[in-house]
Amino acid sequence: MPDISKINNVAVADISKLDAVTFADGQKVNNQDVSLVTDAMVLIDEITATDGSPTAAFTFATGIDSTYDVHMFEFINIHASEGEAADDVFTFQVNATDTTGYNAVNITSTFNGYFHDEDDSGAGGGFDGGFDIVHSTAHANLMRYIGTQNDESTSGKMWFFGLADGNNIKNFTGEFGSTAYYDACYNTDISGFIGLGDTTAIDDIRFKMECGTVAGTIKLWGLGIS
Repeated sequence: MPDISKINNVAVADISKLDAVTFADGQKVNNQDVSLVTDAMVLIDEITATDGSPTAAFTFATGIDSTYDVHMFEFINIHASEGEAADDVFTFQVNATDTTGYNAVNITSTFNGYFHDEDDSGAGGGFDGGFDIVHSTAHANLMRYIGTQNDESTSGKMWFFGLADGNNIKNFTGEFGSTAYYDACYNTDISGFIGLGDTTAIDDIRFKMECGTVAGTIKLWGLGIS
């Protein structure tokens, strides 16, 4: 059988795209090099802290820029290492570009918590007005009831949109699941925005426990190439 030289009467040697999607560098059609769209989800950074060497905070100060429209954080087995183990709270704050301190940017966020006791003695949940924040420079709450044991941890994902955009407020949303210190399934979903009358670009984010050090792994991914 002869080699294929045309597809729909178009010379294969001239094809660089199929259905408007380019192929990867190093791939070939009819021995002709063509290019492919870059992966839409790229691991930018990963930080791990252990119980033997916990951290005061997970700080992501590089890789948050205009390369990506969306930044996603993946949280794996996050738990307190010291402090008020019976009810530690996992939080976050940000810095505007070229600033420090994590105490100058307003955040507004909702906090919805849902629980089911392990012994089936109770269940419920919904909006928790005690853990939302409104136009506040405090650290925003992501998860509560976190203990110090490896089986009292939380995992989840959080998405930030347009952090490097200097013209618009930055929106975020997140979902977390945990095994609470008091033997229950406790889940949260949070959402909100960064900035109020201030659309300054954000270039670093800090995650920390309210009362002490923290262990676990956080991965930062870039999605949706600009």
